Formats: sequence, C-alpha cells, structure tokens
Amino acid sequence: MNKIHSLQFHPKNGTKKYDDLFSEIDTGKIKIPKFQREFVWSKTETAKLIDSILRGFPIGTFILWKTRDELRHYKDIGNATLPKTPKGDSAYYILDGQQRITSLYAVKKGLIITKDGKEIDYKDIFINLSASIEDEDLVTVEKVEGGEFISVHDLLNQGIKYFVSNFPEELIDSIDDYKKKLTTYDFSTIEILDYLRISHQIGR
Repeated sequence: MNKIHSLQFHPKNGTKKYDDLFSEIDTGKIKIPKFQREFVWSKTETAKLIDSILRGFPIGTFILWKTRDELRHYKDIGNATLPKTPKGDSAYYILDGQQRITSLYAVKKGLIITKDGKEIDYKDIFINLSASIEDEDLVTVEKVEGGEFISVHDLLNQGIKYFVSNFPEELIDSIDDYKKKLTTYDFSTIEILDYLRISHQIGR
C-alpha cells in the first residue's frame, strides 16, 4: 500500500494597522523571501501610495504565508538589516505586496535605498499642508516655494510637541488628521496558514 502526501493551505482574511504591520518587520516576523523580485518602485510611486491611503482608497491585499518552516534566504530592506525570526515563532513571508510593503516601511523608517546606483532618501516624501484632501498635489516628493509641508516620515514618528513647535497653530488639526488617516488605515491581508500534510492511501 503506497502513501502520497498532499498539501492543504488555509487562507485567513484579516487587516493590519500601519504600526502593527511594520513592528512585525522590525521583530523578524514578516520577511521578504529571496525569490521575490528586487524593489523597483520609484519615490513618486510611493508618494502616490501614501496619497491613496490618505484618501481612504483601497490599495490591494497583502498575501502572507505563515509558516514555522524557515526559508534559507530572505532579503533585507534598503539599509535596514532585519532580525531573524525569534526561535519557535512563525514567520510571515510576503507572497504578494512586496513593493507596497517595502515602500511603506521605507517611509516609516526613513530608509535610504540604492537603485540604479543612486541613493533615494525616503524621508523626502511630503504632505502639502497648503493643499486640501481633494487636491492632486497633496503628497509630493519635493517642496515647492510658498507652501507648508511635513515629511510623511516625521508625521509618522513625531509627536504633538514637535508639530506645535514647528508648524502654525492653524495647521495642527490637519496634521493630526493626516496622522490618524495613516496610522488607523486597515491594510487588507490574507494569511496562508501552515500547511497540513495529509496522507492518502492508494492501491492495495
């Protein structure tokens, strides 16, 4: 009597907030497997992604494979060396959404990523506080003369004291609103859970 083994995957729908998603990268739980292509998004594409989140638009679903099996090769992100997954914990390998997750993580951490021999500083993505949420130039990769701008990196990492000290009082409510839009955004996720090995008996 022969046995064959089949794999069953169990997808689980869910959501993650900005801080939860990226704290899991910092603690080694979320990984980018080596077989994923290189990070190719431009800073402008990242700015458009931030813009979509601020407007509440859907940005697609992140597909994560949750497993206790450790892949031998995985990638760091930019100039950030990511830690190993804690022993005994499951890892979440990104199967779909690498470009989006890498972009958002780079902004949150203020990373410098080298592409085509050029260093790109992801602290240099700004919200135009002089624009309204309906304006096309709400999120930009450069400041223009005569406007009020805050970097998305500072928005995510600084507190109210920093905002009060560096911006006019009439802009504080807008800054706080933009921060809430980013940090409370629900990122759609699908977790593919650990596979089950099921033996099937065939023949006699």
